[in-house]
This record gives sequence, structure tokens and C-alpha cells, in this order.
Amino acid sequence: HDERGSVIEARRIDGGEELRVTASIGIALFPVDAEDPETLLRHADIAMYHAKKLGRDNYQFYNAAMEGAAAAQIKLR
Repeated sequence: HDERGSVIEARRIDGGEELRVTASIGIALFPVDAEDPETLLRHADIAMYHAKKLGRDNYQFYNAAMEGAAAAQIKLR
């Protein structure tokens, strides 16, 4: 049984409309990835955007290579 199934299954709401909820989660660990709250949240945010880039509805743990990729994307813009 897939435990995520209860979250990502379509739900019927009033009027018969279908609602599908998905999540993209970025995870940064204290103190491995950062020792202060601001940096920890920034790293989790970078990991979340990496998860979305990989197709959404998944999770990614932060690693330093993600930050380099994020900085490169900012330069391209």
C-alpha cells in the first residue's frame, strides 16, 4: 500500500468537481545543511524547487550541488 496515495488521490468536492492535491517538498537538515534558520530555510527552498523541476509530487534533500545549479539559472535570467 502506497502511503502517499491517500494524499495524491483525486477527491470529489461539491458539484462533482475533482480536486487533486500534490506536494513538492524540499528538505534541509540541521546542522548538516545549515546552522542558522535563514540558511536552513533557503536550502530547503532550493531543494523544493529542485523537486518541482524533477516533475513535482516528490521530495528532495538539499545538497550543495543544487545551490550551484540554482545560481547558474539565476545568471541565465
